Amino acid sequence: MAAMFFSPLMTAFVALGTTLGFMISIPVPTIWLRALMHLPVMTVGAYVLKKHPEFVHQKVKIQIFNFILGIFHAGLETLVVYAFYSLGFANIEQGALLNFLLLIALGGLVHSMIDFNLAFGLGNVLSKAFPIDIFDKAKNLVNKKKVKAEI
Repeated sequence: MAAMFFSPLMTAFVALGTTLGFMISIPVPTIWLRALMHLPVMTVGAYVLKKHPEFVHQKVKIQIFNFILGIFHAGLETLVVYAFYSLGFANIEQGALLNFLLLIALGGLVHSMIDFNLAFGLGNVLSKAFPIDIFDKAKNLVNKKKVKAEI
């Protein structure tokens, strides 16, 4: 998630790299596909942040963005698992599947929101010492507003 604060292209490569890493290290296709869901979710998130860097200085808007991103993220991962079981790649009772999907959806939402806030906090701290595109653009927007207010 931290790559979202740099660029959409970097985000896409990070998502593909982590997916490849899971494919090499874990022989479980559902995990590979769930990891691959980071590609559309995080890349879209990076584009939104690129278009609206001011979100990083707006506490409510950044958390609304985080929540929406988390729903998208958890929803796609849940859909992958549902498809995997529905197409017969593995067997599970319907009641257990519903519980499993709810666990993935709600747990995924919470996990995604925590990951985003950790990446956001790390990016915020690192942006004080290193140039990070989204934080730099947001800072420039704030400075422009201050100059306009002074005039």
